[in-house]
Amino acid sequence: MIERRPPLPLAGLVVPGRGAVARAITAHPFRALSLVLAAVSVAHLLTEPAWAVGWGYVRSAVHILVSPHWFALYALRPDIQMGPITFLVGAPLVLILKGDAGRFAAVLLMLLIGLAIMREAQRILAAESPSARRRWAVAAVLFAIAWPELAVRFGHLDDALALFFAVLAMRLLQDGRTVAAGLAIGVAVDCKPWMLPLAAVLLFAPRHRWPALGVVVLAVVVVWSPFFLLDPASVRALQFRIPVSSGSTLWLFGIRAHGTPPWCRPAQLVGGALLAAAAVRRGRPLAAVLVVVAFRMLLDPGAHSYYASGLLTGALLLDLDATLALATLAALVLVLGPVYLVPPRIPVLVSGFRTVGIVASLVAAFALPLHRRRELGPRGEPHRVDVPRSSKAAAL
Repeated sequence: MIERRPPLPLAGLVVPGRGAVARAITAHPFRALSLVLAAVSVAHLLTEPAWAVGWGYVRSAVHILVSPHWFALYALRPDIQMGPITFLVGAPLVLILKGDAGRFAAVLLMLLIGLAIMREAQRILAAESPSARRRWAVAAVLFAIAWPELAVRFGHLDDALALFFAVLAMRLLQDGRTVAAGLAIGVAVDCKPWMLPLAAVLLFAPRHRWPALGVVVLAVVVVWSPFFLLDPASVRALQFRIPVSSGSTLWLFGIRAHGTPPWCRPAQLVGGALLAAAAVRRGRPLAAVLVVVAFRMLLDPGAHSYYASGLLTGALLLDLDATLALATLAALVLVLGPVYLVPPRIPVLVSGFRTVGIVASLVAAFALPLHRRRELGPRGEPHRVDVPRSSKAAAL
């Protein structure tokens, strides 16, 4: 089912360009970005009868985890498709704060995670040119418009944490800290398993690639194995099937199954890993998060609008190296926009626009003109290669 949505919060917000507004934002970036996040969040709270609906999963899981049967969490609730680290982070809010107080605190935490994502993206730029910082500012404002969809309307702490650790991993890789990046990817998987394909980027690190991959495996095994070893029925969580939404690409192409097709999850993992590897090989390592998220969305039976926040996260990273913040703008307009602007009574339009936006994001990951290309250079230090705008390489 596709529900009727209220108008897009701050739909009339003027997106900053390359001029005075962008320079003003870069002068005091996080003050401005905090205001954008706050304004869009308030709009969500005022227009949504239910907010942070996903917080109920965290609350239920925490109550099970503090019981004597904690190890049966995924056997008792296979519908909880969140990783254990999510509940570790959310537990204080559930156990100390009650009712809406805990839910509101979780929303604030997720908004702070959004700011942290933008901060890590900014740190990737390091001491690069003012024009690069202005591109980051434009992309960050677009990201900030979309982030409350995840943080406020849906309240999915697992996705917020997974996306933060994915961005952190990419920043650590750019700094040459491969093993630390492997740990960040492992923690991302411990929040949301669909982040596992991102580990493919470690294969192209100039050194410590195998220790880093070992750290990913260790982080995943240590966190997940107690549930599967102590209660083998936990495998039910891996077999949980959600209905194919009429807003999804699967539905658009005639797959109308009552549950997730059995080939879907393996295809998402393999395809995402191959695309992430291809992005690194083509000198576009910052596109890895975008292609992993986009390919997952393309094959996912669900079509929740908060998925777009993940797409905007990947686009934000890609636009750090682009000539313009086009990937972030396209993701916002083509993927999140139709949810609010296309009549829900015509699902083929919703799923069609959404699919076009996802495919456009995948194309942008490999074809968007870059201001400069990046490769992980010798000794694990970032090596940046300028791409002349007039050369054929700029079109790659």
